[in-house]
Amino acid sequence: MSRLPDLLALCPPPAAVEPSHRATVDEGVELPISHRQMVATYGAGCFDEFLWIYGEGVEREALNIEKSTREARSFLSNGLPEPLEEYLSSLRIAPSQLVRWGGTDNADVLMWIPTGPVEDWPTLVLEARQLRFSIVHLETPSVVFELLTKSLQIPFFPPDFPSSSPQFSPDPYV
Repeated sequence: MSRLPDLLALCPPPAAVEPSHRATVDEGVELPISHRQMVATYGAGCFDEFLWIYGEGVEREALNIEKSTREARSFLSNGLPEPLEEYLSSLRIAPSQLVRWGGTDNADVLMWIPTGPVEDWPTLVLEARQLRFSIVHLETPSVVFELLTKSLQIPFFPPDFPSSSPQFSPDPYV
């Protein structure tokens, strides 16, 4: 069940949202509806000055899910931590199939692992140095909500995230 209503209550969206343009990362790969709904509500941008959310067809390349996914796949092709490689291999997923939907100011990446029904894709949270990772079995708005309420804690995220009053900032460069 989507936590988007809870996220809206916790962190109100901006009054005006830059529209996104539906696209696909790979031919025939649809993105989770819950993510599309969140981006339609908030736009691409940043939660609590740390957690960046990417959208489809966004003009600014840094927040464009297609461009960010291609970049992430490129750097992941150089190798992953062995436990992560083993985990992905057990799912029959290659790094070239991961879809990057977010990131942090510390250069950590959030990527879907496309296995099973699209709304059930787990999220891989990979530390910038690729030494540590977490797998989260929640849909995107729930990941964001649980991070902002500290119900979900990623060991390599800074201790001052989130703040006591999280805010959303649309892309300041648009």
